[in-house]
Amino acid sequence: MQWFNKAPYVYRPAQVLRRMGRCLCPPSSAVVNATLPWGMPITIDPRETIGRTIWHAGVHDLDVCEALYRLADPDEVALDIGANIGQMTCVLALRVGGAGRVLAFEPHPVVFQRLSANLARWRNQPGVATLEAFPWAVSDAPGEVSLIESADFAHNQGTATLGASGINSAKEHRVRAATLAEICRDIERVGVVKMDVEGHEVRVLHGGAELLRQHRIRSVIFEDDLAAGSKTVAVFQQYGYEVFVLEWRFGGVRLHPVREWRPTLAHGTVPSCVATCDPQDTLRRFATTGWQVLAHR
Repeated sequence: MQWFNKAPYVYRPAQVLRRMGRCLCPPSSAVVNATLPWGMPITIDPRETIGRTIWHAGVHDLDVCEALYRLADPDEVALDIGANIGQMTCVLALRVGGAGRVLAFEPHPVVFQRLSANLARWRNQPGVATLEAFPWAVSDAPGEVSLIESADFAHNQGTATLGASGINSAKEHRVRAATLAEICRDIERVGVVKMDVEGHEVRVLHGGAELLRQHRIRSVIFEDDLAAGSKTVAVFQQYGYEVFVLEWRFGGVRLHPVREWRPTLAHGTVPSCVATCDPQDTLRRFATTGWQVLAHR
């Protein structure tokens, strides 16, 4: 029962009862409707990682959701690259509000259908941004690329990766790729980018080098194992961005400068990071404790 001592349950006690009931009566269907903590409906597949976490805890990657909520501002443009079924697209859409715009990119054809269905449920609701979904990968050059499924894809549908055709895999899809430069050609400034691209981060950034050089993207959230000489961190630093590591605490998330961060036994997963061209503003956004995203209605 140790898992009850976590923010999604303590801050939302009713979720404890929901989880107990759902553990006793697991769903057999691949299509289940759930409600996110901020009140928006979402269709999930509870048999795979993201859907299962939402089904039991009500939210997936709460620390990243909280970071997105704090970093995004009303009326601006945000990008969700590797949007999966759209839970974090939803956070951004509520935060930037009705005058804002959120572009979501998900290249896997099956997952894209679920993303599109969820976005269709959120459009035209009060206070929700203009939502656009694209079945594209984002990379360093436009064209057609191979999207590779691992053998474990059915259990974790966020693990498809871009790779060379012919790599040993369970399945391969040919999908369109676009660059950040192409995507943002008519966008003056982007507030927040969430990037979850399974090791393809550097190529995404190379495709938007001029945007980074001009600081037309304020903040980017991404995953990185932070091994010595991280190429992703190096790209951001090359363009004058400061990188912080998101650390989960019971009372919220904290930011640590990447140069000061040291992994401990408590860090069992790949950490999420924030790169920003305005570090003082970013630190201000995280100065208070609590889970603001859980309080949004």
